[in-house]
Amino acid sequence: HETGKIMSRMTNDLMDVSELAHHGPENFFICGVMVIGSFIYLCTINVTLTLIVFACVPLLVLVAIIMRKKCVKHLQKVERVLLLLMVN
Repeated sequence: HETGKIMSRMTNDLMDVSELAHHGPENFFICGVMVIGSFIYLCTINVTLTLIVFACVPLLVLVAIIMRKKCVKHLQKVERVLLLLMVN
């Protein structure tokens, strides 16, 4: 039992770290450039509308945080099922 739990956890954690190390910095840079570029481009069209649109960003961040919490709960359920499958 215990060996299966450890192996499942190590495999999943290693995959998560690998994905973060590979895609994290790249995504962070690309998203930052896109947000700044979009802001500048939209300011050239209409400053008022741009400020209204970018005022919604904190709301979107809040929604993303809430969704992340829900996804983590479901991921933990999947990990438990995988553990049971590996043990049996």
